[in-house]
Amino acid sequence: MLTILRKHASTWITKAILGLIAVVFIFFFGSGTLRKSQNHPSAVVAKVNGEPITVAYLQGQILEKQESNEMYKNLPESFEQKFRSMVLNGIINEKILVTEAEKIGLAVSNAELADAIQKTPQAQKDGKFDSVFYQSRFRPWFANRYAIDYEEWLKNALTKAKLFQYFSNMVVVSDNEVKSHFASENTRFKFKKVSLQFMPLAEKNIPDEKEIQAWIDQKKSSTKETLPPDDILKQEAVQELNKKTGHAKADSLAQEMLPLWKGSGNVASFVKKNELLEDETDSVNLNEMQIAFPGIRPDDIQKLAGLSPEKPILDSIIDTGDAIYLVKLVEKKQADWTEFETKKQEEIQKLKEERVASIFDQWFEEKKKSAKIKIVEST
Repeated sequence: MLTILRKHASTWITKAILGLIAVVFIFFFGSGTLRKSQNHPSAVVAKVNGEPITVAYLQGQILEKQESNEMYKNLPESFEQKFRSMVLNGIINEKILVTEAEKIGLAVSNAELADAIQKTPQAQKDGKFDSVFYQSRFRPWFANRYAIDYEEWLKNALTKAKLFQYFSNMVVVSDNEVKSHFASENTRFKFKKVSLQFMPLAEKNIPDEKEIQAWIDQKKSSTKETLPPDDILKQEAVQELNKKTGHAKADSLAQEMLPLWKGSGNVASFVKKNELLEDETDSVNLNEMQIAFPGIRPDDIQKLAGLSPEKPILDSIIDTGDAIYLVKLVEKKQADWTEFETKKQEEIQKLKEERVASIFDQWFEEKKKSAKIKIVEST
């Protein structure tokens, strides 16, 4: 089983398994220091579907994270509680994953577990599994240090790997999909743009009290949810009304400027007169368009992707809901298809993993919603 895991070491689950095994190897042979005892180690910090998570186990997992990643060592005091919560959330997620995997028949068999145990690097002597050493030294050491039996930890890790493989088997990608994905990541664009941000254009606008009250009344009548006090609603009203005013002004300016932008008019003079921003984007691919144009819609991304040196000017505006942009292509560098052929299998694996992760995340979020999770705040 571990051979299979090593073969597919690009997945996050496999990296986690092999990573901790490596860390355990280093600390078992390189350090005799045991995990410090904690006050009330049997105290419960959380429950998942009735199963307790103890202080001892949480502290053991915190120790493991610190040993396996330098960035978690010597954390500033202000981050310690966040780190503790992050580790606890990871434990909760693991318990849900293992439970759900077993429900769909992905439990690790005794034979699979035994095979993995016998391949544990720390329990090898002269190339063979040393059961006496494993049972008398390594297994007790692991339990003392990380507050979990090694076989339980290994079984959980293998179960998660089987679950990820289960989802991986669902996904098939075609050559055309891989080519499209490669093109989206490796075709690079640089644009010149004029930005008309709604809020700056409305900064001098002051909505009157009637407008504000009408907005608040409409908000109250259109929702059954509990709303904040009127003074907070008033602030929201001013912001939304200003945004609406800024939108109208931006649209008017954009429509006035568009003929200049598409033709040979004096764009610089118009931009300066109306205190607009004209600049160039960094080189971006399709997936990075959101960085250059925050809030851009997928259909507008496709319009930008269709620009070429022969047709560099977008003949319509881009409206993101917070700003309007006029855009012109400056540079377009096509994907290198020779490089694609040499990296094709790598690209197939990358796309497959992205899709598996997306499906997996959606599935897990639904399972987590239905899980009974109780956090004990006082610990």
